[in-house]
Amino acid sequence: VVLQKKTVSEIIGQRRGLVNQIISHQREAVDQIFDALQDDNCAIIGMYGMGGIGKTTLAKEIGRMAETSGLFNKVIFAVVSRNIDVRKIQGRIGDMLGLYFQEESEMGRAGRLFERLTTQERILLILDDVWNFVNFIEIGIPVNFEGKGCKILITTRQRNLCSTMGLRKTKEIPLRLLSDDESWNLFKTNAGSLADTFSPQQDDVAMKVARECCGLPLALVTVGRALRNKDLELWKAALQQLKKSKPLNINCNEEKNIFSCLKLSYDQLQSEDAKECFLLCCLFPEDHDIKIEDIARYGLGKGVFTDVDTMEEARRETRWIIRNLTDCCLLLDSSTEDSVRMHDMVRDFAISMASTGEHGFVIKAGLGLKEWPNQETLERNAVIISLMANHIQSLPDCLICPK
Repeated sequence: VVLQKKTVSEIIGQRRGLVNQIISHQREAVDQIFDALQDDNCAIIGMYGMGGIGKTTLAKEIGRMAETSGLFNKVIFAVVSRNIDVRKIQGRIGDMLGLYFQEESEMGRAGRLFERLTTQERILLILDDVWNFVNFIEIGIPVNFEGKGCKILITTRQRNLCSTMGLRKTKEIPLRLLSDDESWNLFKTNAGSLADTFSPQQDDVAMKVARECCGLPLALVTVGRALRNKDLELWKAALQQLKKSKPLNINCNEEKNIFSCLKLSYDQLQSEDAKECFLLCCLFPEDHDIKIEDIARYGLGKGVFTDVDTMEEARRETRWIIRNLTDCCLLLDSSTEDSVRMHDMVRDFAISMASTGEHGFVIKAGLGLKEWPNQETLERNAVIISLMANHIQSLPDCLICPK
């Protein structure tokens, strides 16, 4: 099949909202990605950039455009995360292909998946949030060489990850931080209608706040929404907080910047119940679909809600809180109904907050642990313990956690 090469402008059409803004800001990278997608000599594309820059949002939209434009017959999106779970990735790809595995072993499932993927034409496989080497053969992914198998798009924070996999025909494409003008436009869009009628003094303070977000879309959106339609004094206080905020145990300057922005958004939440529900969301493993029902149960059990007498009242309260957290971009919508997700950078921030003595969360979810964590630490500090998605086979003989 010979396809006429399409320009990005033809593919995008009339897109609106945050996705369209991110695409327009990353236009050079999007052009390069679509050139690579239509190049038979390129098998793997690595899209890299720091956390919060919009890799996942951009990858999903590129997949949507690639499929609706006819560049690919099928686009598959799978999250990899820091701790690679081969069976989970196989299951995700299989679900999107309508393939149900009868094989128990990972090797058997890999063979079945490989066979299915090689019989379909023009498949784009997007592997999101890749941190380490991915063994395509172990999973059952046929890499596209000479027009056969999958074309692969990887999102990662590491520039040379694709080349370290030992595969030829790769292209690595960076995402850039937004310029001051681009940052200001995105910030104003999320700060609300008053941003268009700022006085010169308000404009000056607001632009300084936007610059503190360091060109990161996630920071610009969360801070803009946290300060939406607030008065000048609160904007001044926010600027002061952003300049002084020093989150604990962070060595990377870029992460310090975005953590400061997230701390501001967290502090602006209107109720302690909302803050507690937000922190409960970090108990789950990275990239997990968090059920709102679970948050309602944990919140009720922890005594988060005030003036709540029944489980149904707790559910209603939780749904209202989760909606507000989603509106201010501290949580993300999930593909699963009645669930939400946490951006991995937001989860890192939430863990840094929840792990302090005030909250006492001990979070070791999805780390592949085989042994029980240090019991002395748990007994001394723990208020809440999360050991979800590990390989611990038994409980300790004695567990004393007075808190």
